[in-house]
Amino acid sequence: MWCDDFDMDLYKVIPAAKEILAPVAAVELVTHGSLTDGKLNHPACWNHQVGMIAFFGFEQPGKPDAYWTDEPIVHCTFEEAIRDCWPHHYAIVLSDRVIWNSQSFHNRFMALMYHIRGWRKLSEQAVEHCQAKVAESLRAAVASFEVEKLRYELLRKQVE
Repeated sequence: MWCDDFDMDLYKVIPAAKEILAPVAAVELVTHGSLTDGKLNHPACWNHQVGMIAFFGFEQPGKPDAYWTDEPIVHCTFEEAIRDCWPHHYAIVLSDRVIWNSQSFHNRFMALMYHIRGWRKLSEQAVEHCQAKVAESLRAAVASFEVEKLRYELLRKQVE
């Protein structure tokens, strides 16, 4: 993925992230956006009351018709969406629900970035606090995602 070599990649900055995302990491999603080497590199985003948002879906991008983009439809995994969302600071919207909003962690992201790059060091306690807060939000995102996935699967069975 584009962020594999990025010093602020979610997996490098939040040690628990990979394990937290593991149960749903490979679930396929669809959005509008661009790919780098076949992996998501920034979906199309729009301004919203919660900040910048990107629409995702299980079969279709989930974008309401009123939102226009010339970005192509692309496929990605939930893991790609979360890892891309972290440094780009937008909210992942799935089935009209915000699953994760990395904008709410902008200050923590910046503090960790300054620390990692040696521009302004944090205490070990401050680093661990930032990491714990982001990890907690990822657990909530996985739980929300699992609920939406289950709702989607149940609705799909009803249609069949």
